[in-house]
Amino acid sequence: MKKILITGAAGDVGSHLRRELAGRYALRLSDIRPIRDLAKGEEFIRG
Repeated sequence: MKKILITGAAGDVGSHLRRELAGRYALRLSDIRPIRDLAKGEEFIRG
């Protein structure tokens, strides 16, 4: 499964991308705000 990095994942556009790409790709999410509701196949990096 391909991995995709989404920067700004806690924002409006990042949240929309997460929903659209979920299940098709392994998602690596990055933001300065924490994301607590990670789905299967998602990994969060704070920074």
